[in-house]
Amino acid sequence: MIPRENFLRISVNTVAVIVCCLMAVLYSLLAWTFPVVHWYDAHIRLALRDQVLLGHWLPLIQLLIVLVSKFTHDLFVLRVLLAIIAGCTLLCMFIFARHLFSSGTALVAMILLATNMMFTALATVPYPEIVFVGLLLSAFYLLDDPPSDRHFFIGIVALNLACLTRYEGWLLAGIFIVNTARETLQTKNWRKFIQATLLASIVPLGWLLFGISASGGLLDRLKAIIAFEIMTDVESIGGRFLSHLNWDYLRAFANNYWHLLNWQAGPWIIFLGGLGWLLALLSAKCRTIHWLIFMFVILDWLLLALWQPWDFTNLRTAFIGEVFLILYAAHGLGQLIHFVFQKVNDALQNKSLSNWENWVLGASVCLMTFNSAASAVGFVAVTSQENDFASPAYAGDWLNDRLNVDDAILALTDDVFQPYALATYTGLGYDTILDDRFDDQQISNRLSNVQLIYIIESYRSRDGLSAKELNLLKALEDGMINTRLFTVGLTRIWLIPKNEIDKLKAIYN
Repeated sequence: MIPRENFLRISVNTVAVIVCCLMAVLYSLLAWTFPVVHWYDAHIRLALRDQVLLGHWLPLIQLLIVLVSKFTHDLFVLRVLLAIIAGCTLLCMFIFARHLFSSGTALVAMILLATNMMFTALATVPYPEIVFVGLLLSAFYLLDDPPSDRHFFIGIVALNLACLTRYEGWLLAGIFIVNTARETLQTKNWRKFIQATLLASIVPLGWLLFGISASGGLLDRLKAIIAFEIMTDVESIGGRFLSHLNWDYLRAFANNYWHLLNWQAGPWIIFLGGLGWLLALLSAKCRTIHWLIFMFVILDWLLLALWQPWDFTNLRTAFIGEVFLILYAAHGLGQLIHFVFQKVNDALQNKSLSNWENWVLGASVCLMTFNSAASAVGFVAVTSQENDFASPAYAGDWLNDRLNVDDAILALTDDVFQPYALATYTGLGYDTILDDRFDDQQISNRLSNVQLIYIIESYRSRDGLSAKELNLLKALEDGMINTRLFTVGLTRIWLIPKNEIDKLKAIYN
């Protein structure tokens, strides 16, 4: 007969696995229901699916895209794989929360994260955050006083993979090295310190030495990474840092960060997260890892505050901090309900009321997750229908039914993003989409060997078009070139047959 404690532990673990699988299926259904990929960087990654190294972006998520594209260009297949990875990340949250608190708290943390707005929005698009969170939680768990060398080395692998996913992983590597140094001062085990330092530095040093094409020493390469991430030149890095290092800017950033947390997680999660973290620190079994998590979140906040390039427009700014807020919110919720029932039991001298504690906890979690899940689905539905993403998606689907290998696409656009989006949904290479990236002679040469040309109007305003593009548009609208005009959603597509191509080339000559 299985002891009651073991039976409950097995049950909770099984429930956790089932929930992770169900959430992966639900995220896949979201990808099926809303096939338009949202946000900009995702389209850049998908359009350049034949390249692993994109500037100074860390390569792990791009490597996944490249590998999938070797077998299929079907975006749904890739998004299902990302949904499965999201389910694995939820399991990492469960394991780590169980390690810190209890199985019940871990289940609550996992469910709250699964229905979080930003987690749901990121679960099916090729952004690195979901993969990074899974690796981050795994590294924290495996390197927290590892019981064996096997745990330690797997934790080091997770840490290095995190360092290949987002640059915040380098913060974790630094924190791990500093914490190991602190422990070494107490134990005098210098061999462990040297081993940990070398192993935790493999990816950061390797990326600085071999992953960046820029010449110069390590400091120059590090500056190049910072300049790439904050979208400025190397000479302006110091000025940007100083411009952000003032009270007015930091207060504005903090207000924006608070707004994002309040919108994406909700005030109850913020309150319970703060309460849970304080209770974890004040408990008799307080552990160093809670301070390490706090240090990581603060350093991540400072990194974003002092270097972030988005002028408060990026909705993912608070996501990493949000994950740990949810972790402690699960602990805070359980402890708060337990405290209330304990006081009520003492006041009424009725211990049978404690039987309702888990039911109240479950009902509270259901109410919170129902509200957050509804907001998450609504957010994905609205975001995926934004014109910047939806118009090229509909145009791409329309073209896929008609394009042949000898056809060409010419985009009239005032936005550098649109060619990436068209390449994403047509399956064509980014460099095969013609636009004003190419000079007149290059476009004319490309048009010499095509059978049909599809000219796509993908601009927000004609004021942003070049003189050549305006001349071409006028020729099309005035009937100077024999064409067929199609309207797909809000996008106009002009089809030019082979016998009219010379007239088109004349505009570029």
